[in-house]
Amino acid sequence: MITLTSSPGTSRGERTHDVSVLTDGAGVDEPTWPQWVLLRQIDLYPQDPALTIVRLIRVDGEVDKDRLVRAVDRVLRNEPGIAMRMARTASGWRRFFGAHPLQACRLVEIGDDPDRQAKLMARDRQGSAMEVDRSPLVQVELLTSHGMVTHILVRASHLVWDAQTGVLVMQRLSEVYAGHDPYAKGDQRAAGLEPSHADRDRAVASYDFFASAFDGLVSFGHERMPNRRDANGRLPGRRVEVIVDGELGIGAGRLCHDHHLPPSALFMAISALFQARLLDTESVVVGCPVSTRTSPEDCGYHVNTLPVRLTVREGMNAVELVRTAHASIIECLRRRDVDYSLTGVQPGVGTLASCFTFQGEEPSAALGNATVTPVFFPSDFVSFPLSIVASAFRSVDGLGYRFVVEVGRWADGIDIASALRSIVEQVVARPSAPLVEIGLVGVSEYDSGMNSLVEPRIDDAPDMVTSFRRQAEQAPGRVALIAGERKVTYGQLDDRTDRLAAAIHHRWPSATHVVICHSWGVDEVSAVVGVLKSGKAHVPVDPDLMLRVPSILEDLGRVPIIGDAHTSQLLTAQGMEAVSLDELESAQPVSPRRTQVHGDDPAYVIFTSGSTGRPKGVEVSHRALSTFIRGWRRFVPCEPGDIHLRTHHLAFDASVIDILTPLASGAAVHLPDQEEIRDAQRFADVLVRSRATCLLMTPSFADQVQAFLPQDGAPDLRTTLMGAEAVPAAVASNWAVRVGNPRHRIMNVYGPTEATVICVAGEATAADLLDRDGLVPLGYPLDQAGVAVVDSAGRRVPQGVIGELVVSGPCLANGYLNRAELTRRAFVTDLRGLPGRWYKTGDLVRVNPDGRFDFLGRVDDQVKVGGYRIELGEVSSALRRVSGASSVVAFVDPKRPTRLVAAVVTTDDSQIQHWRAAMRQVVPWYMVPERIVTVFSALPMNVNGKVDVAALAALAEDVKDAHLAEGVMILDPVEAHVHDAVSQVIGSRDFTCSENLFDIGVTSLSLADLFDRLHSGFPDVNLAMVDLFQHPTVESIAARIRRDRVPSDAETEDAQRTRELDRQRRRDRDLQRRAQRRRNAHAEREGETEQ
Repeated sequence: MITLTSSPGTSRGERTHDVSVLTDGAGVDEPTWPQWVLLRQIDLYPQDPALTIVRLIRVDGEVDKDRLVRAVDRVLRNEPGIAMRMARTASGWRRFFGAHPLQACRLVEIGDDPDRQAKLMARDRQGSAMEVDRSPLVQVELLTSHGMVTHILVRASHLVWDAQTGVLVMQRLSEVYAGHDPYAKGDQRAAGLEPSHADRDRAVASYDFFASAFDGLVSFGHERMPNRRDANGRLPGRRVEVIVDGELGIGAGRLCHDHHLPPSALFMAISALFQARLLDTESVVVGCPVSTRTSPEDCGYHVNTLPVRLTVREGMNAVELVRTAHASIIECLRRRDVDYSLTGVQPGVGTLASCFTFQGEEPSAALGNATVTPVFFPSDFVSFPLSIVASAFRSVDGLGYRFVVEVGRWADGIDIASALRSIVEQVVARPSAPLVEIGLVGVSEYDSGMNSLVEPRIDDAPDMVTSFRRQAEQAPGRVALIAGERKVTYGQLDDRTDRLAAAIHHRWPSATHVVICHSWGVDEVSAVVGVLKSGKAHVPVDPDLMLRVPSILEDLGRVPIIGDAHTSQLLTAQGMEAVSLDELESAQPVSPRRTQVHGDDPAYVIFTSGSTGRPKGVEVSHRALSTFIRGWRRFVPCEPGDIHLRTHHLAFDASVIDILTPLASGAAVHLPDQEEIRDAQRFADVLVRSRATCLLMTPSFADQVQAFLPQDGAPDLRTTLMGAEAVPAAVASNWAVRVGNPRHRIMNVYGPTEATVICVAGEATAADLLDRDGLVPLGYPLDQAGVAVVDSAGRRVPQGVIGELVVSGPCLANGYLNRAELTRRAFVTDLRGLPGRWYKTGDLVRVNPDGRFDFLGRVDDQVKVGGYRIELGEVSSALRRVSGASSVVAFVDPKRPTRLVAAVVTTDDSQIQHWRAAMRQVVPWYMVPERIVTVFSALPMNVNGKVDVAALAALAEDVKDAHLAEGVMILDPVEAHVHDAVSQVIGSRDFTCSENLFDIGVTSLSLADLFDRLHSGFPDVNLAMVDLFQHPTVESIAARIRRDRVPSDAETEDAQRTRELDRQRRRDRDLQRRAQRRRNAHAEREGETEQ
């Protein structure tokens, strides 16, 4: 229970004055230039508490509270630099010298547990912005517990308060409390209030320095640490504290001493290295606040934040990085009086995403016999996406260091304190080591981190053939394969494949690989098992893609091919050694023989698409196959009585789950007609008729099939495996509802061919399915796989940090067949702290708080558009959320690399402009696609089963500007003029008149350009810069302009003509869309007729 027990004061949010109070007997002046920088930010986000400073100080010892109240009031009312007020006037912001009339210290009783209550109060005060034009700019509360002062709580506007001011105020307070009044000499208002300030000529002269430093940058890092403001303009985040003391603190001090470097440079270098490792980048830009004081005794706000670019080269060591940071600090100090915004260099400081401050040694102060100590408290809002404030303090062990780190929501899930401490420990322990060896996870942590994620739990298992024979021996009459009305038992399949194996070995005794290019069905599966039994590796080829056979043979050489009557005839005609399965089986009988296979022998080769267009053959060993089957059965029970519905061709390794895993486990495999798995309606029917208990499918196909399931769903289906794509929670949720089986589970499965089918999998939880805007996490590693997340240099990253997923263990493929260099690049042995052989998947993930992996896209999905680095997966995710569509893909137009495009599967193309506007609320403006294409049924796929980006790009080109024009059709001539001016400033017309300018790319710096354009266009209007902050949309700016302006008759007539043209264009566009939909529907009906 908190109660007020003291003299009257200003309650939070209370309106405290009017202009007449401010102007009565007080000197007036313009704000200082550093204050102007802050006031622009306040105008932009008036409710952002970032510029409200809250400090909590613990009082240890007894003090006279009445005496302390008088001392506080004496300081606040008389200290030059803080005894002032701010107000908006007709001429803009002004300073009014003299204390606010309601400036008064308050006593607040906080009851029991004062430390906890004080921190709660401080956190609450930090959550709201100070109304700088309506309340005292410095507010002090003395917190008491049962009448004893325990804490001092300071809440001040950054306009009059910086770190040095905090030190000086405590010194003045200590003096006044002790009876030594520094204000007894009278008014000191004129002393040292004005900061040093370079003139425009000197600022322009700094252009070359800054332009060279930031060459090639379009921003200072906001896109790397995306943080969306809330409805009040605040940046949500958190604040953590890291203490470096004891041996580590002594080591940091020794490092500075031995190399003659200041602590400020050491900790700035550490901050830059920390940021570089978090973002997996080499170059970082850090805001560096420098003092503009003309006297060290000046109170107030005397800070100029200048951007500093530091390059963290992997070959340099920590000492070299510290020297580089030191040189950067010196360069900033040389330009401490330069207003960066006047240099004309881009990017602007408004795009700073990180800031580092070193506040020196924390002052020791006393109030009589009592000591005062700063207290850390958490916060729910931050000033920058990443901010680090370092300071030194005295402890019993000597000098220690404190880091207060603020991070935005982009870093949720990351243990920031542990990661930063790890960097400090490594730098202090090995200052001469190359930086490539220093990461967010230290060497000692590698050993403790070799846990279940990193180490596989299966080393070996019976090979697939042995497992299959065991099932046939135990239950020869059990059904193994079902194809229509035909059923094949385990005994029948075992006998047939034994004969096939003998015939294969007899015909091609020296062959190591056999290509299977056979039509879908029982014979095809028999051929696979027969080849495996013969001790040779099967190489499946889809008969629909026989053109790939010659390129495949480039790696295989001349190898035998088993096909059906049709495929074998075609391949033989091309000079290949092909034989039909019927011919092979009708040859002279050969006595069955059992061939012993070894673990490293190849079991199969799957050819996947290559970046150069030439397929690459992934050779998977019998050990990898057998350990996968064992690990998979531990995860998804597969046993007699189960029916697996086949959904993949042998040319995709997902067929191992469809066919080989069930046959090694005693389950049955249902083989539908190939056409039945290509049509959603027919597939829904076969799913129910087959009474399948398990199937594997893509989420996009599941989204199509669910619409055709009967009312009672698929009651026999117990397990749905979704993979090959990110799994939207909405799709999984809809599928679960439509299946309707309470025992049914949905599994998100992940695995590259190089790691043998599946290496990470997990069940979609109820919480996952409720988060309909999100994606289902991948899950956990299976027992046959070891997994880790590493950065681009192969260093492990901790939980929550984005990195590349790497896989190890017996599940790994042998490599790429006869492609040694390609194998060497993909299967590596040089990952730091991770011994053994690892496969680099190229997939970006992070470990979430419950230990599951979140899939975030591909490494090669990171693209640059307009100079901004963009994650295509993040764009797709945002569009999926705002559109409600389950199938969404974002891509860069192959023919126009500057164009970001997205495709959405939907039957409603009327919401595109709404989606764009909604996206700007969740991602930065440069991540909003220039064009959004709608597809009615499903995303087009190429022959490799991947989204056909070229086809979608062509569709986007056909769309022309129909959707874009709809968003910018403006009736009012004033709005049209304002819209044109904004589009010239941001370089795009893709925004509506109701969107916030600062959400579509206007910055506090480019606002000046916009103001100049509007002033030129409307010279008769009394428009001020503050109007653009107060009216931040095209329509509200136009309304403000119209208040001062009467339109001419010609403009009125133009507006009427524009409205009529607009109505005609809309009618024409509607007619065109209806005609196009009729043509699409007709084409679909024609296609069905041909089939």
